[in-house]
Amino acid sequence: MQTGLIESAEVLLRWRHDSLGWVSPGEFIDIVEADGQIHDIGDWVIDNGLAELSRLSRISHELQSFSINVSASQLLNIKLVQTIQDALHKYNIDPRKLEIEVTETSLIKNLNTTSKTLNALKNLGVKIAIDDFGVGYSSFAYLTKLPIDVLKLDRALLEDIEYNQDTQLLINNLVKTCHNLNIKVVAEGVETKAALEKINIANCDYVQGFYYSAAVSKSEIEKLIIKQPFRIRNT
Repeated sequence: MQTGLIESAEVLLRWRHDSLGWVSPGEFIDIVEADGQIHDIGDWVIDNGLAELSRLSRISHELQSFSINVSASQLLNIKLVQTIQDALHKYNIDPRKLEIEVTETSLIKNLNTTSKTLNALKNLGVKIAIDDFGVGYSSFAYLTKLPIDVLKLDRALLEDIEYNQDTQLLINNLVKTCHNLNIKVVAEGVETKAALEKINIANCDYVQGFYYSAAVSKSEIEKLIIKQPFRIRNT
């Protein structure tokens, strides 16, 4: 947050339908999970995401990481770790540049198995991020029992941070706890300057949201990374 640099990007899956136009994952992920196609689609996202990370890393040294979302079903797939390892090798990518995002709800589906998968990914050097923290099953126990590198605060947890002192206190304490555990904190869904200022006071490490940019195409993210339009320059 202190530099204003775009250091990381998240890979988002969108389906361009001939008649429906752009379809968001929320409208089709449950269907492809149910019929088993999620693994083929997930593998495709991993391969294409790492190919893009490789390309963008050659363009800008300021891009530190790419994050890819993994579903509950993928976490239970014994082939996931090997798929990721193969893709990292294929595109000659430092594993530390890849961040795998999982939601809290994904974790509790089968905590023992998902924990083994996350530890195996961690052993590869891959970073682990908990997405949508603050929704549903939020528990500090995850922060100490799982190999977490990044915690992403859900927008619902931050929606009244501009004017609610209790929320500000909660976020401040949560960020302090994470930092004591060497966990980076990302504030999701930031849309206003006022919210950004409150989050800045709380010392969140990174910010994500429409205040800076909506989701963009591959060509647009390349332009943003090269231009770095939000860079904070010393005067």
